[in-house]
Amino acid sequence: MHESHELAMWLRKAYLAFHRRVNTWMLSHGITADQYVVLRIVASEPGITQIKIVERAASDPNTVAAILRLLEQRGLVQRRAHSSDRRARCVFLTVAGRNLERRAFKDSEPLREALADCMKESEFDANQHFLERIFEVFSAPTVEVNGHPQRRPSRRKARV
Repeated sequence: MHESHELAMWLRKAYLAFHRRVNTWMLSHGITADQYVVLRIVASEPGITQIKIVERAASDPNTVAAILRLLEQRGLVQRRAHSSDRRARCVFLTVAGRNLERRAFKDSEPLREALADCMKESEFDANQHFLERIFEVFSAPTVEVNGHPQRRPSRRKARV
């Protein structure tokens, strides 16, 4: 098979292995890996809008809304109306949410260390740039194939 296929498969395997490990780790705190990501984003940007969370988490609006709904029901976040945009909602951690996020972050240090230990310190910036570039290329509305822009395939199912 072509080298790029193998690279794609290893990226998938690496992501899934890491996500499963983080998910297992976070379940001891009563949250999922995806909920933890949202808590971290809100902790770093109090008052962030839901749409900004969608962008930062590289998720979709429905998933983020569902996560926020669950976190809000558990008393971990609070959503408030935006001061100037009636359609936007701003998200804040509650005291319980802040405490949980801090504990989970501290307790997950071994995972972050293990991730960093997978590469030499001198490779860190280049690897991060590589992953950022992959995200940029495949998040764009078009992807170049052999020098020609190609639209992303539609997610709609073909009619039979």
